[in-house]
Amino acid sequence: MVNTTTARPKSIFRTSFGTFLAIVRIGGANYLDNQPAFELKNIFWTVAVGEAFTVDANTIGLMPDEYTRASQIAVLKETYDTNIVASIGAFADLSSLIEQSFPEAQWKTKAVEAGSKYWGKAATNAAKCTSALSAGVLFITNNHAALLLGGMILTFQADFTALSTGNETSRTNYKNAEIEAGLQTDAKVIACNELYVRYMVMAKVAKNIFRNDKAMKNGFVYGTIKKTLNPQHQVLETVKIKKASSKTIHNAVIDAVITNTGTIPVLVCPGKI
Repeated sequence: MVNTTTARPKSIFRTSFGTFLAIVRIGGANYLDNQPAFELKNIFWTVAVGEAFTVDANTIGLMPDEYTRASQIAVLKETYDTNIVASIGAFADLSSLIEQSFPEAQWKTKAVEAGSKYWGKAATNAAKCTSALSAGVLFITNNHAALLLGGMILTFQADFTALSTGNETSRTNYKNAEIEAGLQTDAKVIACNELYVRYMVMAKVAKNIFRNDKAMKNGFVYGTIKKTLNPQHQVLETVKIKKASSKTIHNAVIDAVITNTGTIPVLVCPGKI
């Protein structure tokens, strides 16, 4: 299993991956539309610089992260959880087998030998579940004949062993996927941070070139483009309104969809009506 020990990088671009990359693409396109004005300031600002913004943004957009891999990780966790549930059932079966296969005076000793001290915490503690399964596999091997006389079905040993192996495999796959997704997210953050620094250098030059043309300048300003992509107050809001009462919604968006999830009709009024 992979382990990380260094601090995770922090984003400096102050928004989501998707919004950031959209800002870079928009600003990069505006750069290409006005590239000659940049090159007049400095020969560094070639067409290739502008094209690189789009190419790099597209490349970063294809990089996986913990959000894009969330569904895959959820499937691996479900497999792991399913295995734990099955293991808990197997512990109960093994406990019954012990009581059917040995004298009552030996039940407690045999249960401990089979890993009973771990059974109670197996559902919430991965290490305890692993220990319980390992102890159970060894116990069944060492007491196979007695358990058969006690009624153990022929496939029980193989099934229990498969649960033990499956538990370790599913847990390793799940945990490794989580760690790998974190590492991939870190790599994506670092790549975005580097692209952000490059973009802001270009935007600073653009603000100087178009300092007397606000509309043109706003086509490069990071914060301005960000606001056009994510306008303030345009978020889904859940509001609870008591019967026979009213509620004022500040900063409501014109023509926004209003969904009434209650059972009483709601009258929506404009202004202070």
